Amino acid sequence: MDVQLLFALVLGITTIVVLVLATRLDAFVALLIAGIVTGVVAGSGFVETVGWITDGFGSTLASVGIVIGLGVFIGKILEVSGAADALARAFLRLFGKGREPWAMASVGSLVSIPVFCDSGYVIMNPLARSIARVKKGAYVTLALALGCGMTLTHHMV
Repeated sequence: MDVQLLFALVLGITTIVVLVLATRLDAFVALLIAGIVTGVVAGSGFVETVGWITDGFGSTLASVGIVIGLGVFIGKILEVSGAADALARAFLRLFGKGREPWAMASVGSLVSIPVFCDSGYVIMNPLARSIARVKKGAYVTLALALGCGMTLTHHMV
């Protein structure tokens, strides 16, 4: 493997980690910056790298952009209307104390049957946030359980 490409890869990953963890920059922006850094260090020009990023993003957005956009819209409605909090309380009662991650994994498994995994995660993420707020628990654990449940069903169905 070419040393320059390997260095570009390591620098790109380091850029993402530093931007997200140290500066708290939004992950999407950090990925864009890291993509540009990786492309330029790998030997492509700035304009060519940006062109590849926009082409890749454009083709991805064309295939799932509307679904994800509507998922974000529905998720925000759930969060603002208080419906996510009501769902959180209902699932907490159903699964019992201390089983919040199992509740999220189960919800994720059910939701990802009719809905794409990525847009389902966007729709249900406010629920994980609400449960974490109500139970004063770890949001990351609940979000991970939600994602695992959705991904498992997504790959099996």
